[in-house]
Amino acid sequence: MEPEAIQQPAPRASLRALPGGPVADGPNRVARASADVAAGRFVVLVDDAAGEAHVVTSALRLADATLAALNGQVRGVLHVALPSARLAALGLAPLGGDARPGGAASRGAARGRGGGAPRVGAPGGAAAPGCAAAPGAARMYAPVELADAPTGIAGEALVAATVRALADPATGRERFSVPGAVFPLAVDDEGVLACPRSAEAAVDLAAIVGCGEAAVLLRAVDERGAPAGVEAGARLAQRTGAALLSVRELVAYRALHEPMVRRVVDVPLPTAFAQMSAVGYETLRGDVQYVAFGSAARSTTAVRVHVHHKCLASDVFGGVACGCGEQLRAALEAIRRGGEGIVLYAERVAESRLGHLLASDEPAPPADCELAVAHVLLDLGVRSVRLSSNAPFDATRLEALGVRVLASYDSAVSAAARAPHLLEI
Repeated sequence: MEPEAIQQPAPRASLRALPGGPVADGPNRVARASADVAAGRFVVLVDDAAGEAHVVTSALRLADATLAALNGQVRGVLHVALPSARLAALGLAPLGGDARPGGAASRGAARGRGGGAPRVGAPGGAAAPGCAAAPGAARMYAPVELADAPTGIAGEALVAATVRALADPATGRERFSVPGAVFPLAVDDEGVLACPRSAEAAVDLAAIVGCGEAAVLLRAVDERGAPAGVEAGARLAQRTGAALLSVRELVAYRALHEPMVRRVVDVPLPTAFAQMSAVGYETLRGDVQYVAFGSAARSTTAVRVHVHHKCLASDVFGGVACGCGEQLRAALEAIRRGGEGIVLYAERVAESRLGHLLASDEPAPPADCELAVAHVLLDLGVRSVRLSSNAPFDATRLEALGVRVLASYDSAVSAAARAPHLLEI
């Protein structure tokens, strides 16, 4: 039985593909994988961190024949990855005990109903740091099957029909019976940017191409029938002609092509250095705010840019343990002398540490600093920059997003100003 007519949900609002959709991104692996998912074909997804390989596709587009063709390529139980809102609407109960994929509860439940349905694979149980579903949390839900399936539907056809029904937002709890052969699996609502795991990556791929926020995950096996690692997953893709994609590649794609900041204020700001403007931004993920201080007459090319991370002791009170304050003032003075330039001032919201008062404290810059800076510059209309020589990141990441780095310039301050304390927030 092929997929019935299903209400097609809109793509996830937070996802922004390139103009023309992800396929317009050219001949890369994200484009190929997203196109295959949109067509209901399976993709081999590898997770370098977990050392695992899965076979994934859109739950909405799953066809009976596609599922049946996977015999011998997958093993374990079948998962449908869903966001928390869909699971809440369905009112399904989380599994008790070890509710992580592959745990004792899932293995026990898999011995329930299902008949001749294939038993296919689970993503690894451990969650990445910061994931909403941490190790030990209830990620897996009670296995279900479609209760009102037409007479005679069984095996792969019943499994595929159940998968499509779970993915259809118009299908209610009353249409499912427990236990069954399909295990719903909770994913983080922010996808791979919050949780770089296979389940989140599979849902992101489906959402990018407008196939809803639901994906099938099947644990791939190697030539001997053992759970496949990254290398075996690559061989499986080559052997079957399936698209191959890594979780890491999808994280990079989303980080580059989705908005990271939101402009919240744009005001004139008279200062002792010059008449400036102050444009404030909030990051859409994370807890860092950026303020772009620049000359009132904004340039768009060859703009001198200095990125500064808040250092309370030096910026405000003139502390000399580091050169942060001296460097900030030198950057503002350069704007006064040259009549143009931007100082990007970063501050972590609700910062409680007082490490910036310790000369020995050497923190790292905010996560994804380069990407946030690039998005701020693009919003300001800046297309090429001259970056201060002490920029605390790899400038090539700016170029990857379309901000050309023409050269670096010396900020002309003391050596102390180049200390790691510059990165403190």
